[in-house]
This record gives sequence, structure tokens and C-alpha cells, in this order.
Amino acid sequence: MLTVDTSKTPFSRYGSYLSVCAEDGSPALTIHNCLKLFNDQIFALTFHQDGAVVAPALSATPWCLTVTAGAGRATIYLRDDNTLVMVSEGLDCTLELVTKFGFGGQQTPRRFRMLASSVGLYVGIDVPVGRAHLSGPMEERPGPIVRSRDCILHLQTEGGRAEMVLEIDPVEPYPHRPLIAPDPEGEIAAVRAAWDAYRAPLPAIPAGREDGAELALYTLWSATVRQGGNYAYDAVIMAKKFMCAVWAWDHCFNALALTSVHPRAGLEQFLLPFEFQAPSGQVPDCFGRDGALPFGGTKPPIHGWCFSRMMDLHPWDEATLRKVYAHLERWTDWWFTYRDLDNNGLPDYPIALDSGWDNSSLLEHAFHLESADLASFLVLQLRALARIARTLNDETAARQWETRAGALLDRMLATLWTGDYFTVRRSGGDLVRQEPTSMLSVMPLVLGNLLPREIYAKLVEQLRARYLTAHGPATEAYAGPLYEPDGYWTGPIWAPSTYLLVDGLRRGGDAALADDIARRFCDMIQHIAGGNYENFDALTGQGLRAPGYSWTAAVHLQMLLEMAP
Repeated sequence: MLTVDTSKTPFSRYGSYLSVCAEDGSPALTIHNCLKLFNDQIFALTFHQDGAVVAPALSATPWCLTVTAGAGRATIYLRDDNTLVMVSEGLDCTLELVTKFGFGGQQTPRRFRMLASSVGLYVGIDVPVGRAHLSGPMEERPGPIVRSRDCILHLQTEGGRAEMVLEIDPVEPYPHRPLIAPDPEGEIAAVRAAWDAYRAPLPAIPAGREDGAELALYTLWSATVRQGGNYAYDAVIMAKKFMCAVWAWDHCFNALALTSVHPRAGLEQFLLPFEFQAPSGQVPDCFGRDGALPFGGTKPPIHGWCFSRMMDLHPWDEATLRKVYAHLERWTDWWFTYRDLDNNGLPDYPIALDSGWDNSSLLEHAFHLESADLASFLVLQLRALARIARTLNDETAARQWETRAGALLDRMLATLWTGDYFTVRRSGGDLVRQEPTSMLSVMPLVLGNLLPREIYAKLVEQLRARYLTAHGPATEAYAGPLYEPDGYWTGPIWAPSTYLLVDGLRRGGDAALADDIARRFCDMIQHIAGGNYENFDALTGQGLRAPGYSWTAAVHLQMLLEMAP
């Protein structure tokens, strides 16, 4: 049975916009709401026994979180998308609203309301069993006025038991709705059944890797929120702690992994940003459920590569192929029309953020840089369009796409390859002649056997010598002057760059090296980090940044599915 460390993977469930996390060094649990982009915690939940704060032991499964301290025990579960239930036997608790602005009030002895005004969320709290009251904190207002915000709920057991139902929603709940008492046994069983049904199609996993695969799949399941607003489908967001959104390349890795388990869900993840594709062909950069869609930037065009891999895994019907073809065609044309400043046939990144490698040292030299990773992705996207066209029996279009792909590859090699390494060129300007220390310079390995053999071999040599650590490929040369252990894209290991390299190496004929890198990456997650983090220290393997990160879980799962038994 899967157990979940809530300090490394947020506790949540499919569809819910709530999560619960343990925090290192704190006895409090934090309750998060994922409706807002980059939202942080909403509540801190602290347990008490005999009037003293306790640091409880935590044990979580996909369906409930158990809190124990001495003889006291509390069970936490998510009833639905916006409702958390806690049932306590012998433990009192304090629930504190920790947003910047917020206040509360008591409606009845068993019903309380709060407004987290700084994040636009309404809170309803019912206490079917137990004694509860509100207090402070106190705040000074103009003149002699001092008032209580009444946003700390104190809940004490009554007859040894307490129950709390916490509802957090952007729409104010009807104040006179009936109080629905918890049914822990039945409601937890329903969550467990939902998890079991989601897990059931998971293919066979190599022996000794089952726990890692289950944790990866749970991370994807629990990171899924219900459709609505900007989400045309149930969406796997990046994480349910801080990174509460979809980014326009992150979703591709979730789509790929889910295709092996739940093909329809995989397709829906792939299509998420395309449902809001602009008339120009651009897709939005990152977006949450609500709010305006951002078109000021975008992310690299790995979508053709992704869908071609999805075609390897599942036989898509004609309607799906035609829909994806239309999206990819417009997306590809956008790059050549709107992102080629000097109109030389090599699109550029106006800013590093568009590459997905936000602070790559290779892209710090200037703006509007032509980069070989971008050209490589577009070559693969053109070839994906050719593959789809051929599947749809349009041989003429297929040959046209393949011709364009070949011309782009030739242009990339003639322009950006120095004879020893790939560098970048300012659009309309000169090459940057400084030898790169960013692993972005070897990402053309994603082309596999499409690269000339001598160039492919040199990139593999550079990957081995400069970037490959015991845990996987560092994003910056780990012996170089710009390497930072927690430098975001100047050091840490990331899932997407790792998988793109693994896939390219396999297609380049280096299956043994690809398998070795995949094993290192999966071992790091399962045996060192203990969770699917946003990124990892390249030298120690420890997890960094956001825990429970879905694209990491997706890459982890996909690698396990590809491993030989």
C-alpha cells in the first residue's frame, strides 16, 4: 500500500483544489488552495493535547491523512473539490488563516465564516462535534481603535471527539446551507475507490520500482484539478503547493506519461493550451483556472516531438489526428512568422524565459538569440506534421513537411555549429564565440540519428564529460565557474531536459547510455530525494524547490514504464 510523505508530496486527491502539506521544522500542517496562480498557504493547522502544542506523527495514503500524538488521533480527508474534513479523537486544534488580509465571524455556535480577502477566497467552517470559538490576532487601526480579526479558530473535543468541515471557494457559500456531518468511513472509502480505479490500468513495473511508480502516479492523480474557466479539461497542474498552474511545455510530459495509463486524459493534457490558441497560432505561456491568459511569452515548441511519442504509444483516431495537426501547423507557422527577427529562417528566443530555461547561461548574452535547441525542436515538429499527414494519407503534405525539416536542420548546422560545439547567434548579428557551459548547448541530441554522426558523437562526449553526474545531467557544467547547486537552470537536474536527452540518445543508437541516465534519475527520486521535486541538486540528489511536481512525476513514471524488467 502506497504511503505518502506529506513533506515531500502534498496530500490531495483528483479534482480537488485543496492540499495539505507538512513543513520541515514546524508542528503545523499547512492547507493550500490551488485556484490562484502561485498561491501559497491559506491556513496553518496546529494540534494540541492538554493545552500544549504537539508535533504529531503523520501517516498518509492517497485517501486519508492520519495525525497521531500520544493517545490522540485525527483523520483528514478531502470530501470533494473544495471541502476538507477533519475528525479528531482526543486532539484539540487551532486553525489559523494566514493570508495577508482576512477576517472571520461566528454565524452560529457550529458555523463560522472567514474571508481571505487578499486572495479572493471565501471560507465556511462547520463544527458538527466539539466546542469552537474565534480569536485575534489583534490589529491597530487609526486613532485609538484596536480590533480582532477573528481569523483563528480554536476547536476543542467534546466527549473526546471533534469534527470540522472546512470549505474554501472563490464563490461565497450560501450561509444557510444545511450542516452535513462527516461520514468518515463512507467518504474515505469513496476516495479510496477513486484512487484504486485510477491506478488499475498502470502497466507492469520492473521489480523493486513499484513504489516509485505508484508515488509518481499518485503525484499526477493528486495534482489534477477539475475543469472550469481556463481549463477545458480536468487539468494536471504543476503542483498543489505554490506552482498552481499549467505551463505550455510542462503539460507535454504529463500528457506523454498519462497516454500509457489513461490515453484520453493524456490527450486532454496535451490539448490544454491549444484550446486557447491565438489566431496567430501562439499558445499561452502559463495559466491558472481563472484570470487572463498570458501571451506576452511562450514556451519551446516540443509539442510535435511530444505528440509523435504519443503516437508511438496509442492509435489515435482520425478526428484526433486532424485536430492536433491543425494546432501544430498553426503553432509551427507562428514560430517562423513571429519569432524570426531577421527573417533568415532560424527562429529565435526573444528572452530566455521562452526557452523554458529561465536563466540559462547560454541565453544571457543578448536578447533575440537563435539557439540550436529551438531549431531542433522545430525540426522534430515539422517531422511530426509529416508523420501525421502521412497517417492521414496526405503524402504530398508529408513530403513538404519533411523538406522543410531538412532545410531547417541544414540551416541550423551551417549557422550555429562551430565545429566543436553549438552556440547561439544574436538575430541579425554574430555568433557568441565563447564556449558554452550550459547543457542547453547539447540539447540538439534530442534529434538522435538525424544529426550528422560526428556532431552527435561530440555532443555525447560533452554530455558525459561536463554534465553527467551520479544522479543525472546537470544543467550547467558542474566543474565550471557558473555552476550553482540551487541555481535553477544553472546547475540542478531537471526532469524535462533529462528525458529529452534520454529519448534522443535512444534514437541515436545509445540505448545503454540512455538507460543508465534513466536509472540514475529514478534512483535519485526513489532513494535520495524521496519525492518528485521541481528540480534536484546535481551533486547530492536532494530535492529542490516545489515538492510534488507533476512533470517530474510524469518523467519518472515514463522512464519506469520504458525500463526493461
